Amino acid sequence: RNNYKMIDFEYNFVRNKYEMLIDKSQISRVFQNLIINSIHSIQDANLSVGKIIVESSVTNNDLNISILDNGVGLKYEKNELIKPYFTTKRNGSGLGLPIVNKIINDHNGKIEFIPLDDGAKIKIDFINICILNIRGIKHYCNTRFINYIVHI
Repeated sequence: RNNYKMIDFEYNFVRNKYEMLIDKSQISRVFQNLIINSIHSIQDANLSVGKIIVESSVTNNDLNISILDNGVGLKYEKNELIKPYFTTKRNGSGLGLPIVNKIINDHNGKIEFIPLDDGAKIKIDFINICILNIRGIKHYCNTRFINYIVHI
């Protein structure tokens, strides 16, 4: 794309340090795809300054992550967005969001696509995943994913 815009990134993460067991490469793929989609949405909105906010919180045994942007927003329902080969991009493959959805589901999570008045919000909840506090006390542990321990 040639229409580069100024984009402000804001990160609001949980204050306590936690670790969780995940497949790091797959989860990285999820967030790369979602951030790139937000950037494209901001470029399509033709804003002078875009904004992407990434937030996280821990509720009980769940890790909640949201990505908000002030781009063009969502014009389709989740079932359309995660359908293989469905795309709104001129050169898109239509595989990004279906893959994101599968990875999230494989990690015992769920993803929501929420339209906002001035953009969109993507909400991901990892449910009952292995969350350890910094002292190593287990809150809950689903041991399906033991390849990597990452700090959040």
